[in-house]
Amino acid sequence: TLCVIDESGSMSFATEKAKEYARQMLGLYEIGSSRNRCGIVAFSKDTRALGREDNAHGHCERVATCLTGDPSVLLDRIDSFKPREGTTNFFAALKKCEEVFKEECGMFGERHKRR
Repeated sequence: TLCVIDESGSMSFATEKAKEYARQMLGLYEIGSSRNRCGIVAFSKDTRALGREDNAHGHCERVATCLTGDPSVLLDRIDSFKPREGTTNFFAALKKCEEVFKEECGMFGERHKRR
């Protein structure tokens, strides 16, 4: 599951509502108690996948590591969410989601085609 969050400048008035909504969405899934993993794709004019902390800057170096079964990691990322300047590029967000699923799950790949 991926939670997609708009962090463009227009979200500055609704930051807390967006955070609460993301927390509620993640609460619907049994993350950590099963094989369910979640990630967060934040977008404005560009995108970034937020998940497991892989470097000193707190950003994922590889998209494949951004799905996690640790709810505390996701909640930390939600709590640190701040709107950035920029426009709202929905297409970039959807492309990033596709990348995460391709890298992490092999979705849309050969092993998931029906025989």
